[in-house]
Amino acid sequence: MSSSKPLTERYPELQSSDVHDAVGHLLSFASVNPDKIWIIGFSYSGAHAVKAASLDRRIKAVISINGFIRGSWLVGILVPDRASSDALIWEDRERRRTGGGEVGYLPLCKTAETGDNVLFPTQDSGEFYLGMQKAGLARGEEWRNEVTMQSLLKMRRCNVMEDLKVLAPTSLLMIVDEVILGCGEHWRAFEAAEAGGEILREFVTVEGGHFAPLTEGKTLERVIEHSLRFLRRAFDGKIDEGVTIP
Repeated sequence: MSSSKPLTERYPELQSSDVHDAVGHLLSFASVNPDKIWIIGFSYSGAHAVKAASLDRRIKAVISINGFIRGSWLVGILVPDRASSDALIWEDRERRRTGGGEVGYLPLCKTAETGDNVLFPTQDSGEFYLGMQKAGLARGEEWRNEVTMQSLLKMRRCNVMEDLKVLAPTSLLMIVDEVILGCGEHWRAFEAAEAGGEILREFVTVEGGHFAPLTEGKTLERVIEHSLRFLRRAFDGKIDEGVTIP
């Protein structure tokens, strides 16, 4: 979902490269403390945040909210018609190889205009998209409910578990909704983060579905509260001082 064409392509390598460039730009300012650079990401970007931090030691802390762990597992659950999606990806690859035809796209969220073969078929994803689309249109933006087929292929190859194993000494906060917690993937990934050495790690669960941390309400408040408390602990060593959200 994006208001510009490049963001319909989700490539981990490119997004991580953008993060590295952003860190370099930040450090060009004398007012920036190089020991307090941190990054936060949600969903697919939650995975990219971990990847970027595992490669760039200038990033001292990372917050991953409902981040992807293994793309092959997640895409296998989310896409209801795997055979159809595989065929579309293959056809798109052939068009690109031969230089003919348009780039292939797959709808992200299920709405009244899409079919059943979408990346996120859940009700909360559709509601979230329609809400963001409405807000974007009010600002004169064009939101596109689609992602390129090749991005889906890249997504399947994503394996954050390996990135977490080499994350140390970067501090880590993982925030996971109660719905996805049951799969156990995120807790296993959290444990893997200690493989490379002892680090500050925190694991927090919040109520609601995948998009709940981005919507107004108690879940968003908890995400903000835990994030601020984690950053105070990571950078200032303050463990007992709570943060109150008005």
